[in-house]
This record gives sequence, C-alpha cells and structure tokens, in this order.
Amino acid sequence: MRRAWLKLAPWNKCFITALVSAAILAEEGSLPETLQRKVFVAADPFFWQQSENLELVHHNGKPAIRLERKFDPAPPFDDVVLDFDQPGLMRNPAHQSLLVSQNLIRRATTTLSKHAGQFSLPQHGIRLLLPDYLHFSGNDSISGDFSFFCEIEPESADATLLYRENFFAGRQFLFSIVLRNNRVIVQLENLLYAHAKETEYFENLTLRSMDKIRSRKRNQLLLTYREAEGKIALYLNGREQASQILPRDTKRHFVLRLSPLKKAPLLLFSPYRGYADNVIFTNRLLLPQDAPDFGALKPYGDRYQQRTGRFFSKIFDFGYSQSYLVRIDATKEQTNENALELGFRCTDRRYDPGTDTTHLPIQPLHKAAGMRCRFVQLSALFRSDNAGETSPLLKKVVIEFRPNPPPARPQKLKILSVQNETLEAEIQPNNEPDVINGGRYMLYYGHVRYKPEGAVYFRDFNSSGEGIPIAHAAPFRIKVNNDTLAKNKQWADQDPRFKLRYPLFSKGIGFYFWITACDNAWSTAEEHSDHCSLPSEAVFARFD
Repeated sequence: MRRAWLKLAPWNKCFITALVSAAILAEEGSLPETLQRKVFVAADPFFWQQSENLELVHHNGKPAIRLERKFDPAPPFDDVVLDFDQPGLMRNPAHQSLLVSQNLIRRATTTLSKHAGQFSLPQHGIRLLLPDYLHFSGNDSISGDFSFFCEIEPESADATLLYRENFFAGRQFLFSIVLRNNRVIVQLENLLYAHAKETEYFENLTLRSMDKIRSRKRNQLLLTYREAEGKIALYLNGREQASQILPRDTKRHFVLRLSPLKKAPLLLFSPYRGYADNVIFTNRLLLPQDAPDFGALKPYGDRYQQRTGRFFSKIFDFGYSQSYLVRIDATKEQTNENALELGFRCTDRRYDPGTDTTHLPIQPLHKAAGMRCRFVQLSALFRSDNAGETSPLLKKVVIEFRPNPPPARPQKLKILSVQNETLEAEIQPNNEPDVINGGRYMLYYGHVRYKPEGAVYFRDFNSSGEGIPIAHAAPFRIKVNNDTLAKNKQWADQDPRFKLRYPLFSKGIGFYFWITACDNAWSTAEEHSDHCSLPSEAVFARFD
C-alpha cells in the first residue's frame, strides 16, 4: 500500500494545530488557562478566622501552625513567671520591676514556646529580685513550700542555671543549680539549720541527677521543697532524680532557712549557652505533669481527655456558582503518634456574612476533587502524642479550582420584521462550549433600555406544559407573538423572581429588545442566577 504525504506550508501547520486544539477544548468544555491556584501559607489571616489552642511558629525559616504549648491550668498571676513572650520577659506586667538587669536575645523557637531567651555570650544573664510573699525569697525565717521550674535547651555540658550566694557572720550561704558534664547538681551550703540547747547547726545538701541533660533538646527541670515533710526533690524530664528528707529527731530538727540570702541577688543563666523558657518561682508544689505541653492525656474518671487545637478558616469564594474544585492539597508534618485531621466544607450558594455554615458536613480533603461549589471553608483538628511532647505542623494549603464565569456578552439582536404583532429576529449565538452544550438564550423587551417589562424564557411549550428553551443554533431565527408572551407570563407568574408586566405587542408601539446568553450551569435556582451574560446592545423596533 502506497503512503501519501501531504506537505504543508508553516502557516497551514499552525492553522491545523489550532483547529485540533480548539476541537479538544470544545470537547472538554473548559479552557486550561482558567485553572487557578491559590496558596495559603500558615501566616495568612485566612486560617485565623476562628481558632483555639493553636499558635504560629517558624519551622526551618517558614511559618507553621501547631498546637500551643501551655500550662494546664495556667499559673496564677502571683507566681513569678518568665515566659519571654513579651519584650518585658514577664508573664505578669506587674512583676516587671523585679528585673534588676537582663542581657539576652529573644528568639522565636519551635521546640519551646512561642519565644525563648537565648544566652550565647559570657555577659548574658538575668538578675532578679523576688517578692517577699514567695518563700524562695528568704523573707521568712523558716522557708515554706516552694517550687522552681524551667525549660532549657543547653548547647554546652557545663553551665550555671541558678546562683544565689551571700556571706554572713563568717559563713558562706549558697543556693545553686548547675550543669556538670550534662548532669544537674543542686547545692545548698549552710542553708539547713537546726537549733538545740543554744547550739546552732548548719548542714550542706547536694542533689545529683541520675539522667543526663539532652543537649540541644528541650529539657524540663523541677525542684520542689515540701516543708511539712522536710523533703527536697529534683525532677528532670518527668522523672524524679534525687530527693533528700531533712533529718528531724528529738535532738536536732533541721529546717530550710533561706533568710541569709534575702538581700543577695538572684542570678539566672550566667554563664550559660543555650535557650531557656518558662522559668517559674511559686509557693505551690508543682508536679512533673504540671509542666507545659502540647496536650497530654489527662485522667478524667475512668477515661482520659486531651486538649486539642482546631481552626475554621475564612470563606474562600470562587466568584461563581458551579465552579469546579480540582484539588485541595496541604503541606504538613506529623508522626504516627500525633495527628492532624484536615477537612473542608462547601456549598453552591453565595456566601453572605449572615450565612450559617455549621450545618454543612466536614469532608476529608481527598473528596474535594470534582466537586462543584461557590465557596469553600477549611477546618483542622490538631492532636499531640499521648505525652504532649510533639505537635503536628501545618505549613500551607493549596486550592486549585476552575471558576465558572458567565458567558460573554452576546452580539446585538438582528431584527428581521415587526408586523402583525409578531417579532421575527435573528440571534448570532455565542461559540462558548458551555453555551453550545446545554446553554440557552433569553429575550427581554421594554419601553426603556435594560429595564425589562417582559421576557421570553421559552420559545414554545410542549403538550405537557414543559418549556422549550431558546437553545443554541448557528445562527437561528426566532418568532415571538402575543401567544408566546402569554405562555411565558403564565410560567413567570409562578416565581416572583421572574414575574413581569408583559405588555402585549400592538400596532404603533415600539420596544427595546436585547438578549442574554446563559451557560449549561444556569437553572431557575437563585444560586445559579450568575450564569447569564451581560445584556447585548438594545435594539429599538416599532410594530407596523
């Protein structure tokens, strides 16, 4: 079999390629350039319409949403808390005057809370005075219950976390918490006091942690003193490391006395290299589970409950009903132990400020492809691991959609004749695929341009009373008489949205005529009314 080859000029090749492309697009019914892509990063206000227990952090230099690390419940305002979230460092602004000096760098972190203090130079540190009502201040002759808590992320094996020293009556009085070879050492010099038979006894105490500090990772350190038992306990990362019960017998009854340190300044994190956050001085007896977390499981009767975080985003309007949702994709980080449940809800109605969206079901993101709607709203549920140590991260969400705009404005109506109370006109149809495949035209008339007094929605009605729309043809003619107007009026009177006066055609009376084109997404439902084009140029005609 012989093969025949056709040699084409370059312009002919382009012309044939254009025809093939146009044929494919007409078959698909949409243009590829109509695909739109909207990217929402975590810092976008779009996500923060309604949220709880969430915070914005920077992860690897990019914004991310995660669960908020916080105390359950929050510390009372009487506690002295340095959370570093504000430039004043103090959680309670009334405690700002307690800061004698501060030399550090506030940094946004992902491993600690929103902000933490960074200590990297030899001169960095915090000098602090404690209010008299705190037992740790030394205002009382016998110290009562107290707790000291802090979160640290050290970068060196040796450091000083807390140091308070004074010399009185030829004695050295010292309270210090230091790191030595990544182990925590608590040292009390001459602070254990007993008085018997006019003899004073001073004893020392040293507590050493069994576990080592995790370098460059978050560590939680807690030191408590229970005065009724005389017990001093050291906790590290939720485990009790060491404890000491003060000797109390009939001969010597030791108590902890911090009064010799009353006038001594309290020095924090000097020398120290690393990060620190959530430093707490309180008269309460804290427990390791009182430390801030992302939402650890808490016992509640015979069950457990967990603090979760969630948000509902703002409304993202596609602009037109029956828009095609291609996909919703999220960039996130999670493990097998924590969870991030993302969903969406949408509807085909236009969103108004008073619209109630709570009745719309939340659907998983994988069901978004192929849905047709007017707007979309995102939701997310964050859950940490059981211990509250890790949180999932949401970095960005991408929404791809094809908006479904109304057809282009049709060409001017061509009047062929207006006689015998009959209008005959020719319509130059739109060549858009969604008008060709299932679209329609509507003819309007009135005594004033673009103020309709009547409309022809259907060119005729069948025996069962169903209207036959003015469908696509290329080109085509239409005849309208008073009988056509009467049938359309009967149909329009059933819906107030379409009800008009419908003046009859009569000799000597002139009207303006114009048409609109509607695509295949149009229906009598109000939410689909945005699928008709702008009116064509109005044409005047007077009946003979």
